[in-house]
Amino acid sequence: METFLNKLAAGIVKENEKILKDIIIIFPTRRACLYFRKELSGLLEKAAWLPRTMSISDFIENLSDYILCDRIKLIFELYKVYHSVEEKETFDSFYPWGDMLLNDFDAADKNLVDTKTLFKVITDYKEIEEKFETELSGEYKRFWDSARNYKTNREEDNNFIKIWEIIGIVFEKFKENLKNNNYAYEGMMYRDLYERLEKDELEIKWKKTIFAGFNYLSKSEEGIIRYFLKKRIGEIYFDADKYYLDDNKQEAGYFIRRNIKRLELEKSDWTENIISEDKKYINVISTPLAAGMVKGFGYELSKFLREDKSRTEQTAVILPDESLLLPVLYSIPDEVDKMNVTMGFPFRFSSFYSFFRIIMDLQKNSSERNGKVEFYYKDIERVLLHSFVKYKDTGKVFELYHKLKDGNIIFAGKEIIANVLKEKKENAGIPEILNLILKRVKDYNEMYRYFTDIVKYISEDLEKRKDEGLPVKFINEFLYNFYFQINRLKDVTEEYSITLENETYWRLADEIFRGLQITFTGEPLEGLQIMGLLESRILDFENVFVLSVNEGIMPKGIGYTSFIPYTLRKIYGMLMPEEEDSITAYYFYRLIQRAKNIFLFYDSNTDNNRYGGISRYILQLENELLDKNLEIKYEKKILTLPVELTKPKEIIVKKRFDEGTKLMFSASSISTYINCPLQYFLKYVAKLEEDEDIEEVMEQKGLGLVFHSMMNTAYEGYKGKELNSQDIEKIENEIIENFDEEFMERLREEYKEGSGFFELKGRNLLYKNVVKELMKRAFKCDKELAPFEIKDTEKKVRAEINIGDKKQKEIILKGIIDRIHIKDGRHFIIDYKTGNVDLKKIVRKENEEYIEKVFNDPGYRLNLQLMLYEYIYRKTEKAEDIVSGIFPLKDIRKGIKYIGGMENMNESEKESMMNYFGERLGKKIEDITEESGEFRQTEDKGRCENCNYRSICYR
Repeated sequence: METFLNKLAAGIVKENEKILKDIIIIFPTRRACLYFRKELSGLLEKAAWLPRTMSISDFIENLSDYILCDRIKLIFELYKVYHSVEEKETFDSFYPWGDMLLNDFDAADKNLVDTKTLFKVITDYKEIEEKFETELSGEYKRFWDSARNYKTNREEDNNFIKIWEIIGIVFEKFKENLKNNNYAYEGMMYRDLYERLEKDELEIKWKKTIFAGFNYLSKSEEGIIRYFLKKRIGEIYFDADKYYLDDNKQEAGYFIRRNIKRLELEKSDWTENIISEDKKYINVISTPLAAGMVKGFGYELSKFLREDKSRTEQTAVILPDESLLLPVLYSIPDEVDKMNVTMGFPFRFSSFYSFFRIIMDLQKNSSERNGKVEFYYKDIERVLLHSFVKYKDTGKVFELYHKLKDGNIIFAGKEIIANVLKEKKENAGIPEILNLILKRVKDYNEMYRYFTDIVKYISEDLEKRKDEGLPVKFINEFLYNFYFQINRLKDVTEEYSITLENETYWRLADEIFRGLQITFTGEPLEGLQIMGLLESRILDFENVFVLSVNEGIMPKGIGYTSFIPYTLRKIYGMLMPEEEDSITAYYFYRLIQRAKNIFLFYDSNTDNNRYGGISRYILQLENELLDKNLEIKYEKKILTLPVELTKPKEIIVKKRFDEGTKLMFSASSISTYINCPLQYFLKYVAKLEEDEDIEEVMEQKGLGLVFHSMMNTAYEGYKGKELNSQDIEKIENEIIENFDEEFMERLREEYKEGSGFFELKGRNLLYKNVVKELMKRAFKCDKELAPFEIKDTEKKVRAEINIGDKKQKEIILKGIIDRIHIKDGRHFIIDYKTGNVDLKKIVRKENEEYIEKVFNDPGYRLNLQLMLYEYIYRKTEKAEDIVSGIFPLKDIRKGIKYIGGMENMNESEKESMMNYFGERLGKKIEDITEESGEFRQTEDKGRCENCNYRSICYR
């Protein structure tokens, strides 16, 4: 296959063989230089001096009198200048839009924008008319009229004119400071070289400059190239195809057409007609989700290389979405012996960035109490489970988590962690990596030492573990870049004498790492080539696999972040967002131009924030190219990978109970069995703990516990006494007067002293006030109910019954009754409920049917609870006139709720009903304990939605 670089090398040798050593060849990328030298070496029959090759950015930097300044130093220098003009702005608030300003300044200089008029508030419209053509001057006038009259509720929007004037001053002073220190940003270098060439201030010591493979040219690049062309010491070669160059509707050819016009070039003989004539196999593959796309790619690449393994050398994998690099590397099939990665990878997608974020949260959430440093339990858990810490005994990790959970410990010190994670060595505490991480950093100078120690440890640990199959080369690249940025940040803050607050340091470091690109470079001349779309410029491959050919990725779509308004960018001829689509279109068509086998993968799932639908480029191939090139074999398919689905088997457990043990049953355990026999087994027989999170703030369950405890405290000292409304008023006043102390005391009882977290702020403060209000309502209800006698509170009740044909099995029934009071000779069994209360009403003459529902329908669980309490109470207290009800905290104003139709039954009816209840209770417990039976999953899957054991039974 003849590539562009092969053709270029042959042409240059033919025309310039005698002056090769006096030629400089400029390409868009360094990678193209390497490929070109390989092509050139293959053409030369004898030893010769090769021409110099370099990228456009290296070429300009080499000719510049300035030193290219790094990004971190630039942002601090810009802030120094801005702060001298606008002192109120803090570095913390300045950084995000200061970074944006740097991009704008760079773009303005690269495009030779007259910044003195750009960053100026225009008042004289004659100035506009003289400077711009009629159409643009009209747009300019409309923009400034709108800017002056624009008013919103946001002060910063209304201050645009003021800020714009400041930016003009900052821009000039910023550049002046950089020049005085012999520094420049890239755009400054481009503009400076252009201006020096225009003034003929540069001595050209070589004979010819050749520019090759360019598409979009900024105005400064265009001017530099024009200089060499006009002096007749320069040539330019475009890599274009007639398919998109000769058709003005094809956006892929937009910039080359513009370059030819602006540089006053004749159409080149180099333009080919390959896309419309050559045989090609284009395979468009649709898969759902990015993960499916990566797996599909691995499957297709493996199948392709199995047919001919030698294809590897002429195959490239193109990743427009750089975040897919690591998943793609893990999907490379065994048929690939060698591969090379040359692309930028966003640091924010690396495991080291996730590690940095965990450490950042650990430090930000840490606290100091009584001279001891404590860390947030979730941060500790994330640290322990991260691959860099790689704590070997995962059982210990979960042991630590359960210790924190059992004590509801939200913040833990190093001592608690060390006690659980003790190593077996004598006097050993926690592993060294954790000792390094679990330190509280006080200022950003300590942060530097903190990170240095951690990076050094991980680097040494990686060296020890290099035989474990870890991608050490990649991880070391991330480590180096992380360490370099931390060092650079320290150096620059010291140079500019800026003291950063901890929060500012974390934000700045996070912004730096989020924008950081890790450049992977390797040996690009052998093996499978993996690269980004930008890195593929000028290079030709016979076989290309392109992933993420979706709208929103290829092309990225319109959208830009700039402080320069859209209208002004357009007026001053800067690159517009919609023009960037033309650049991507050129990359796409040039990539497939000479390729023979083309695999295009796209994500068919559009229900996400990153990918849109199928890319317009695929649709263009289908609707335009296929009609022009009948030699193309085009296939489009939905790739369905073979997936083995295992249908979860029904779980059945044989019933078995320990012999000689008296079984205990409560309303809760019986209700659980009615809901799902397997759930009953897991909770009450296997005694598997339900996975409950640590409560950082009081939830509804906690609110109910504290309310119960405080109501018990209120009436506990009045057992056996009759209380009238005045008595209850007095009790209420005493409770409310000391409410905060009493509330905290009950809170400590319920959540254990060790948590050290429950401060009365935020939602906890809100819940405290909720409990207080609920108690006031409860006392109000009781005052209306008075007089009554408090018989008991938090009463633990239990009764023994015998079940079986011969009543041979002894069973214990148990429960805790929140309150029992007596009024007019009747015993009232009261239960406090924080949740919704749905008591099912009894229909007279249908008592037996009602009882059947109580023991078979989970919706009757509250009825079961009240009736069981009453049943036990009748057996133990020998009382007759009994009524059971619920104090509904959500609807407390309506007072106590009773089972409809039951509170007014006469004693004969009640006794008959309770006897039948007892019979059915015995039968249900016999069913539960029948050892020849089985614990099966419920057939009603709706009951599984809120079950904590779903992960066990796969429901």
